[in-house]
Amino acid sequence: MLTVHTFRTSKDGEPCEDCEDSIHPAPGSAAGDDSPPEAFAVADGVTTSFFGGLWARMLTDHFAECPAAVFEQPWPAWLVAPQEQWQAAVRKRAAAETASFYTCNDVLSRRPAAATFVGVLLDPPTPDGAIPWRALVLGDSCLFILGKDGPRSRALTKAAEFSNIVSAAESYAGDQAFSPQLYGTAPHGSEPPLGEGDTVLLATDALSKWLLLRAEAGQPVWGTILALAGQAEFEELVEQARREARNPLENDDVALGIVRFGPPHAHYLDARFEPEPWPEPVLPAPVPPPAQPSPATDLPGCGQVLPTEIRRLPWLGLALLGVILTLAAALSWQAVQQQRHESVAAVLTASVATESAAAARQRAFLGQLQTDILELKKKIARMEVALGSSEESIRRVTQKLETREQECATRRRELEATARALAALRKGSETRLAVLEKAQNQAERVGAESERRAGIARQDLQTAQDQIKTLEAGQQTLKENLVACERELKALRKPPEPAPVPPPSPPVNPPAGSP
Repeated sequence: MLTVHTFRTSKDGEPCEDCEDSIHPAPGSAAGDDSPPEAFAVADGVTTSFFGGLWARMLTDHFAECPAAVFEQPWPAWLVAPQEQWQAAVRKRAAAETASFYTCNDVLSRRPAAATFVGVLLDPPTPDGAIPWRALVLGDSCLFILGKDGPRSRALTKAAEFSNIVSAAESYAGDQAFSPQLYGTAPHGSEPPLGEGDTVLLATDALSKWLLLRAEAGQPVWGTILALAGQAEFEELVEQARREARNPLENDDVALGIVRFGPPHAHYLDARFEPEPWPEPVLPAPVPPPAQPSPATDLPGCGQVLPTEIRRLPWLGLALLGVILTLAAALSWQAVQQQRHESVAAVLTASVATESAAAARQRAFLGQLQTDILELKKKIARMEVALGSSEESIRRVTQKLETREQECATRRRELEATARALAALRKGSETRLAVLEKAQNQAERVGAESERRAGIARQDLQTAQDQIKTLEAGQQTLKENLVACERELKALRKPPEPAPVPPPSPPVNPPAGSP
């Protein structure tokens, strides 16, 4: 049988509506429900963030609408809907006439809200009755499993792991958003399924740290937690835990969800919470009044034997003497008592004056102490705001550094690729240079041979030119001889005329080689 109880309370001295923790199902809604929900969530709005309580409530409400969606899509995609809802809500508040300057300024500067988150979803039971489950845990809100083998905590397991710097979901999308850790049974994790007697606890940071502190100190309180059934019991437990002398519960908003599968295991029930508050201040014991004198013992002469002469007086004289003595003793006792009363009154007056002065100094000291406490609270608030701003600045600087590192890594890879290409080009250039040098040497050798051959060719050309000139001169001579021969031939073809025979001309010797 599944039993669900949820509780929520604010810091000491603050109204419950100022609590920045949110839990699903809401306190009181699960009591008497015949079909309790199979999804449970808790979120803790970071105090130094902007409207952190509103953001925490939107996260648990969005989870309650469709619990399986957060396990079926990436975390940043699941956050889009509540982020848009929160941004619309704060813009509406900033647009109101009663909005403060700080609210408007934070909306314009896109100051985010932040919240830790735990979401648990129970899957349908297997045929053997085991219940598979899955959970997402982000930040210092914890998930406790009280199984038969002992308690287990997810994700923080020691009280020393809690700090002021936590992983949280933010109301504005960013490149470096924190992602929750996934736990549960296979295929979601290596946790065993839930069974009869097991209990699941969902708690925000202050209560989670206190539970781990008590367990580490050998004083676990699981039995007291499992026995909680009403809001009044829960608030009384929280109040007592905050007054503890050792390992007290921090004064912070608290939310707790208890999911029991039947009666819890017996070994948890004996771990009860025994309050050990600071001892009450011991007041000094009242000073007893001074002892009053007895007439029979303190007055001089009382109790002594009277002289013989007095004993011989008649009984009337004795009676008179007794009355006189009694009056004298009474007057003497009254005088002594008055003196003592005056002395006591003087002492009391001095004591009252001293106590009044001490009380005045104490009131002045308390007033100064309260002023100092208020100043310290203001300084702490300013420091928390500055710390939040510093954390945001550090986160942004870290993002920039990571982006710069990625750019440097990309640039380094590009430079390495360029260096490899340059090395390959250098090697190719060296190879080409060697080839060019070889070709140049060969060209120089070919040039020398060409010049030698050119010289020989020039000589041959000059010789040929000379021969051509010689031939041209011989040809001119032959032409002249040919013309002379043609004249002679023409002369021979004409009939002879009687004429004196001219003397014979000398023969012309043709050049060598001519026909």
